[in-house]
Amino acid sequence: MLDLLFYNGKIVTLNKKNEIFTSIGMSKGKILHLGKDDDIFSVSSKKKIDLKGKTLIPGFNDTHIHMLNLALVSSTFQMKTINSIENLIYLSKKELDKKKYSISNWLFGRGWNQEIFKEKRFLEKKDLDKISTTIPIFYIRVCGHIATANSLALSKILTLEKSKHLLQYIDISTGILKETAVKLCYDAMDKPSQEQVEELIKIGQNELLKYGVTSIGSDDLLSLPGKDRKLIFSAYRNLVLKKELKIRVSEQSVLQNIDELKEFLKENGNTKDDTWFRTNILKILQDGSLGARTASLIEGYSDDLNNYGLKIHNEEELYELMKLAHISGLQIAIHCIGDESAKTIINLLIKINSLYPRKDVRHGIVHAQILNEDILKKMNENSIMAYIQPIFIDSDMDIIYERIGKERSQYSYIWNTMKKRGIKILGGSDAPVVSHNIMENIHCAITRNKVSEKNSSPFLENEKLSVLDSVKLFTSEAAYSTFEENKKGTLELGKFADMIILSEDIFSIPINKIKNTSILKTIVNGEIVFTNK
Repeated sequence: MLDLLFYNGKIVTLNKKNEIFTSIGMSKGKILHLGKDDDIFSVSSKKKIDLKGKTLIPGFNDTHIHMLNLALVSSTFQMKTINSIENLIYLSKKELDKKKYSISNWLFGRGWNQEIFKEKRFLEKKDLDKISTTIPIFYIRVCGHIATANSLALSKILTLEKSKHLLQYIDISTGILKETAVKLCYDAMDKPSQEQVEELIKIGQNELLKYGVTSIGSDDLLSLPGKDRKLIFSAYRNLVLKKELKIRVSEQSVLQNIDELKEFLKENGNTKDDTWFRTNILKILQDGSLGARTASLIEGYSDDLNNYGLKIHNEEELYELMKLAHISGLQIAIHCIGDESAKTIINLLIKINSLYPRKDVRHGIVHAQILNEDILKKMNENSIMAYIQPIFIDSDMDIIYERIGKERSQYSYIWNTMKKRGIKILGGSDAPVVSHNIMENIHCAITRNKVSEKNSSPFLENEKLSVLDSVKLFTSEAAYSTFEENKKGTLELGKFADMIILSEDIFSIPINKIKNTSILKTIVNGEIVFTNK
């Protein structure tokens, strides 16, 4: 007997034949029935739900997100829409009046963007000191690669032993911190308890379930004050034991040096077979962002010719990190926005796999924004995947020509080209940097345009993806990224019963309406975990 049966719907399996059924049944967390409505009278089920013609597809898999940081940022000062430094100062003062902040309870937020400030400049220490000099204030730019501290917060950060090794990323005169120095705030702030971390995980997963996300690749280890790997892992595993983790998590563990990686391997091993929480991916940060001009480029920025961006690791450090991860059986996912960092990483991946061959290696580049012909060729020949974020189009299309010029822009976010070249592309959101709404991500993949589409035309229109291919970015292709294509990503017998019911049939409605499609129900492991009331 089935536990649950849906019928009278459009069941889009996304399997190799793209088969469509009208009923689907599940039991003990697995799909055990796919058929037509004529069959359901002979199928026994504890519960039957009429879909009333609605479309049901596999649950979304966001292959690159920061779920804990999404939860943390959602509870802090919001600034993504603030359009001037003057207004930010005014609203921050009002925020101080609303809540009880103190020397140990910082005023913290993420989301400022100089591109929308009327002043058209970075936020500086002098600005934040106008808000308060007795409360530590730390505001992170929308991209997460640049932050600004007021004088008190900066003084606390500079007392840290770690800061002495990162002074090249800290401008004491302006209070601006870049790249790895940004995360120093979490060393200076008070660490949460495990109970608080578990609550943040539940806040994050509940928010994602609203948008049909049933699996994630999450970069969490630098997301909270304390940056305590053991604490975060313990919180996740305790929720698994209590059966309160309702989303499948592949942790993309950021380990910043060889000693951290050795400790990680000793503590965790390679837990790629866990159903709910896996720790088999090493995440490496190699450069920054285009908006902050810290992405590492072969040629200088068009609007700052002597600036080539930042390289976080030298080649020797990278090689040792990547080699140990590779021979230990871990997957490697490396943040590369610029073509210089992508070139370096790809050459090292090729070298390591030639010296220490592994079958079916699925290493990848996170973002893979600015490429060139040589990079494309090597990615294809060496099966190097690309974790892409379609919604980056929404913000970057306004600045890309200014940053890198029209010629290099022709190799930016070239998803259709990558697909045609045989490169595996996997969908992610990178929230809270940008929106975690997967429908908005799919919209950008299909249209190559802003979510609003107001006063804008498509960016590199020939790089559009079809609706079907855009959905597969977040389903079947995403499952491949973690060697789980035989467990999830499509609706097939024996696979996890992870699926979503849509308010509209996104395969038949006008494409500009897809972004407004909502999730009616989210089902994980055969359990209805979200209902849109």
